[in-house]
Amino acid sequence: MAYKLKLPITFQIHLVLHVSLLKNKVGRNAVPITVLPVADHGGRIQLEPMAVLDRRMINEVGGGPRPGVLLKWCHFDGRGA
Repeated sequence: MAYKLKLPITFQIHLVLHVSLLKNKVGRNAVPITVLPVADHGGRIQLEPMAVLDRRMINEVGGGPRPGVLLKWCHFDGRGA
């Protein structure tokens, strides 16, 4: 069984995929991205940080603490943060 996707014409990927490639919906509050980010000719999304939302120290197993940041990315609404 296969599904055909409705994607913008700017996306250079195959529109048909096999159901084995689909993932289960995660949680009740999972929200699909309705506005897809613009990709370059190679299909890569250009990520650009807009703001630092939070900072914290992350303790690595077998290593020392390291800094971690939560970023707000341009062209993303932050619901998946």
